Amino acid sequence: MAETETDEGTSKRRDSEPGARCDSAPSSDRLLIQEGEASDQDASLALEHPAVTRKEVDAWMMVEWSNSPYSTVAISAFLPVCIQTAAILKTGFPKVCPNVVTDDGLVRSTFPLHNFTSNPVMYRILGGDSLASCGNDLSDPFCTAEYCRGLPTTTTDCLQADGVSPYALGLHGEGTLNPTAFVTLCISLSVVLQALAFGVLGPLADYGSNRKRFLTLSTLCGAVSMMAVLLVSPERYWLR
Repeated sequence: MAETETDEGTSKRRDSEPGARCDSAPSSDRLLIQEGEASDQDASLALEHPAVTRKEVDAWMMVEWSNSPYSTVAISAFLPVCIQTAAILKTGFPKVCPNVVTDDGLVRSTFPLHNFTSNPVMYRILGGDSLASCGNDLSDPFCTAEYCRGLPTTTTDCLQADGVSPYALGLHGEGTLNPTAFVTLCISLSVVLQALAFGVLGPLADYGSNRKRFLTLSTLCGAVSMMAVLLVSPERYWLR
């Protein structure tokens, strides 16, 4: 009788312990508890990483649509041509070339069949592809054995007075910075500036509510800078 009461008391004490109920809870209850914890975790993840909306997708597509033509057409094709043309004109090309001849009598005697309507000019070039590709008309030849009418059209035709030795065009005189290499220099500098800007401004733009502000500011700066290219003259070629 005493042993039975002792067993019953021991059983009651076990049931009153905190972990006893959980251990003795049915398996279905434990599954419900686990599912509830999982749903809480999913809810917290959803708050940290909300689902992408259709509006956000459309906004990203518009940004990509406007950025890709700029990088493809403007940076890869349009701007390099503008920069190189402005830099070459800054050197004084083609009149600065030593092989250009402006002597009126010599030019007219070299091309007697041509009717010059303005100041006659020619440039000396001995052999090479330029003479072979002149497409001379026998009734009014464009080139002779040594000279071609007009001014040099390419930097490769800009030669020394002997018509053979190359002339080194320079932005600050002969032998200085080559205008055709100025484009490469500008692109290299722009890449360095981009690396600095991406490293500093990128994290700032991704922090808090700055994304839209930085996107608007960078868009305006890019648009204004691109339109300002049309206002730059060869004298201010370095602004491009």
